Amino acid sequence: MFKNVAGKFYVLAVDVSTNLPKSGDAANITAYVMKDDGAVTALADTSATEVDATKAKGLYAFDGTQAETNADCLRISGKSSTANVVVIGYPPTIYTRPTTGWLAPATAGRTLVVDADGLADANMVKIGASGAGVAAAASRLALSAQGIVSGVVGSSSSTTSIVTSSLDPAAAVTNQFVGKTVYFLYATTTANLRGQSAIITGNTSGGVLTVTSLNGGAMTTAPVSGDTFVIV
Repeated sequence: MFKNVAGKFYVLAVDVSTNLPKSGDAANITAYVMKDDGAVTALADTSATEVDATKAKGLYAFDGTQAETNADCLRISGKSSTANVVVIGYPPTIYTRPTTGWLAPATAGRTLVVDADGLADANMVKIGASGAGVAAAASRLALSAQGIVSGVVGSSSSTTSIVTSSLDPAAAVTNQFVGKTVYFLYATTTANLRGQSAIITGNTSGGVLTVTSLNGGAMTTAPVSGDTFVIV
């Protein structure tokens, strides 16, 4: 049952003189809820509905309002005005579930993607302060955990300037990468840059890297949009 969302409560009526479920007793049953071990309060719904007199004999349903489910723990009980009939909650205790899920994401209805091996799908994780940032592939998550930044080239790059479309984690400090090396892992160009590296001489907070090659000259091939790299 979801917390603070209208739902169904169930009770089971038993005739203790026969020890059998009691059918046809809907008009005589009152159900109660105790929220988070507070006061025992009668439900607003006073009209029980027997679920099925043949297939679920003695099982009665009540409509619970949003307010009546607004607790972490609900204890359900009941009574009947019929002699020798005992009514118990079915189940007697309910631990509610938050509407945003057990992990309580910021937006209701969002769920965690789990793969066939029972592992969280890293492609759905966002990197950055307080969960901000761009969606990161599993390989980039692994790199980030080791203090390595990965990224994707954007547009208007040249042999001395790399315009990044994304960085994981995102760069926010000017010149924080100066002196580090950028390595190209995969390139979309025909004369690709795979395996080529360059020294970073500067970077803007927006993600533009200025570079030279390891021997001090310009890079021989300009990266293009979609090329991927890591900064170590």
